[in-house]
Amino acid sequence: MKRYHLIDAFIDSQLRSVMMPHESYDWAFGGAGNAQVTFKGELTDGQVANAGYRFFEGLFSLRDEFEKAILKGITATIVVVDGKPVVEVRKGRNFSNSEKDIALRFAQDLQKDVQERCKRLEDQIEQIRTAGLDSVSYSSDRELREVAVAISREFEANPV
Repeated sequence: MKRYHLIDAFIDSQLRSVMMPHESYDWAFGGAGNAQVTFKGELTDGQVANAGYRFFEGLFSLRDEFEKAILKGITATIVVVDGKPVVEVRKGRNFSNSEKDIALRFAQDLQKDVQERCKRLEDQIEQIRTAGLDSVSYSSDRELREVAVAISREFEANPV
């Protein structure tokens, strides 16, 4: 296994925990020390379903339409355009007007969710860097991943 930086392990842990694509992400600190985070990838069917169920929780008629869209083959991909994540949603076959509407709403909600996640990750890795946690050496990749998960849990327990 390749050796990761703590911030790599942290971002990977965070994206996995919320069922977002985690295979391709990028992060950097700008000249002023501000973090920038992007991630991209195609969402699996399970990730699409999970995101839609979160967005339409308690909205049963919308959830029903979303389930129909899933069965007809809605897909979602996050791409990076000009350094910003952009959501592309493709509709499957024979979508009704209501299913097209729910696909558009899903795309908008997913876009907002991705942007919020990137912003949250940026804030969190700035805190990790400020605390000096990213300069600590770890004895193994396993220890590094365990520390990243512990930091993730700490952020969840104490949201800023």
